[in-house]
Amino acid sequence: PLPATGICSAAGTKEIKKLMKENPAISANEIAEMLNVKAEAVRYRIKLMKKSGEITRKGATKAGEWEVIE
Repeated sequence: PLPATGICSAAGTKEIKKLMKENPAISANEIAEMLNVKAEAVRYRIKLMKKSGEITRKGATKAGEWEVIE
């Protein structure tokens, strides 16, 4: 099988986490723009990362910040 590429790969997750660490208030739309992928793909990946405990959201949906758990 071919290695996974794109936003849903481990590398994609790593990129999202890196952007969240650099700017905890970043939105899914901003991440999508920076990584040149669809916002839906970013939101899906964020949902999976939240479910697995890799990230959490502190504060309100719009005004909150991301916390990356190491």
